[in-house]
Amino acid sequence: MALILDMVTSECQSQAGAAGVKPLRRIAIDFDGTIADTNVVKAGWIRKNLGLDLAPWDCSRSRCVPIIGLEKYERMAEFVYGEEGTRIAGPVPGALDGLRSLARRAGLFVVTRRTGSHLVTARQWLGDHAVDQLFVDVLPSAGRTKSEVCLHHEIEVLLDDDLRHAGTAGGEAFRVVLLARGPACALESGAIFVKSWPEFVDWTALVRGRQR
Repeated sequence: MALILDMVTSECQSQAGAAGVKPLRRIAIDFDGTIADTNVVKAGWIRKNLGLDLAPWDCSRSRCVPIIGLEKYERMAEFVYGEEGTRIAGPVPGALDGLRSLARRAGLFVVTRRTGSHLVTARQWLGDHAVDQLFVDVLPSAGRTKSEVCLHHEIEVLLDDDLRHAGTAGGEAFRVVLLARGPACALESGAIFVKSWPEFVDWTALVRGRQR
């Protein structure tokens, strides 16, 4: 991961040194595991109900389903994404400060797989943590890929924690950045990885935005 991050930093610094670099205008952030640390809630549910000890970074859907199975994952998700499970989730370390910093220089969007009452609880969480006004909109991606949602709204970057969204980048028009807080993720996805929110904020200041 360090090698990839060094290469990305070097590339971004070269772009930043070029004439006419345009800042990012629109940035999307996944909600679960990226803003709200619902992966910690997932790990607690799995420990209590299944007797397994998983690290929070192993609780995204793409990592967790192969371990506990789809039926158990969906049963867990009903609790975690419901009112009680969402309410007890704390912020991902650095997320709130990172959002406040990004909102000063770009339009922010939440792009989430949540729908219905689960989407309502996400909006409530953002309000409870006093960051709801930082966002232009909260966009559900049900029935579409997150990349399709982002491209439709001219969003240039998506920050997510799940590898299944890593292969959806669209060249200079749209890029996926994966928040990988645990051990290095599989590298074949071709995604850009960051280890923390401060690292992502720094990356957004260096990378070139959409040509316009």
